[in-house]
Amino acid sequence: MVNSKYVLGFLILVLILGFITNVAAIQNTPTGVQSQVSNNSGEPRNFSITITDTPLNNTVKWYVDGVLNLTQTNKTSSNINITENAGLHNITVISTNSSNASDTDFTMWPWNVTDAATSETAPTITTPTANPLDTSANISFTVNQSNSVSKVKYGTNPSLTSGTDWSEWKNSSLSRKIILSDLTKNTTYFYSIYAYNESNQSLYTNSSIDNFTTLNPTTPNISTPTEDEPTTTSVNISFNVNQSDAKTNIKYGLNDSLLQSTDIGTSKKIQLSGLKEGTSYYYSVYAYNSTNQTFKSNSTTRIFTTKFPGPTISQDPSKSSTTTITVGESKVLTVTIGTQGGNLTWHENNATDPLRPKDYVASGAQ
Repeated sequence: MVNSKYVLGFLILVLILGFITNVAAIQNTPTGVQSQVSNNSGEPRNFSITITDTPLNNTVKWYVDGVLNLTQTNKTSSNINITENAGLHNITVISTNSSNASDTDFTMWPWNVTDAATSETAPTITTPTANPLDTSANISFTVNQSNSVSKVKYGTNPSLTSGTDWSEWKNSSLSRKIILSDLTKNTTYFYSIYAYNESNQSLYTNSSIDNFTTLNPTTPNISTPTEDEPTTTSVNISFNVNQSDAKTNIKYGLNDSLLQSTDIGTSKKIQLSGLKEGTSYYYSVYAYNSTNQTFKSNSTTRIFTTKFPGPTISQDPSKSSTTTITVGESKVLTVTIGTQGGNLTWHENNATDPLRPKDYVASGAQ
């Protein structure tokens, strides 16, 4: 297809050149319409002329596809060095005697620019790395041709000559990752990367055979958790897991539904805080295999009870005989001691229900 810019430029120059009369005093070398020249896109091209003009008094104008690109004056030679995209172009130079506009000459070159040929070489591959899980593996590598296509040949045969599979194709970017799935856990696989030139897939490279072994996840075991003595609003819980990288979690609540949950990470100790005073809580510790969290276990449900706060005894300064006993945030009793004097003692009621807050009973004499 002829470049539309070339056609437009040619028509403009026909109009310009129709008014040009060659005069011996000025002459381009070469002159007139030249044979077509060609080169690849991205490659610069130099066009040049020499000029006879006595005395030296000229204006030289260079046009690319009919558009003025360069103007020079008083030259015995002139050139333009340009780069263009693929297509058919025209380059025209007009030299004019500055004192006599009719003293003019021109030269025009048809210029065909083509796309550079795609390099047809086999791509190269860096040494791949494998990151296996239990039933899948990530194969990472780089290639030197971003448009090359690549895939992985793999299987349990060390030579990959039989019983092999192929991964899906991958053809974007230089750095690549291909996921192999539906593998068997605790199994050794062998693999090789193949990369193909996009234009000619007979040009390909494959990496040397390497191997990886899929993991064999197991369920972590949790020791029986222990609790430090609870405070009124918190408790420390400790336990052990036989897998150091296992993720752990504790679920707790006011009944065995265990509606609250806290992640512990890989730690084996946690403090539950913000609890209610004098309240019983249920909890269970969960542990998950770091490779495949469907492999999990949990401890039996345990119970602890936060402390109920002891009484605080205060005396009304305006009434020396009045004493107030407060348990937690509640005023529970005000006692007036008679003028005969006496004493007031408090002791914990021997409550038989361990889940019931402790009662305080007063005894004294007036």
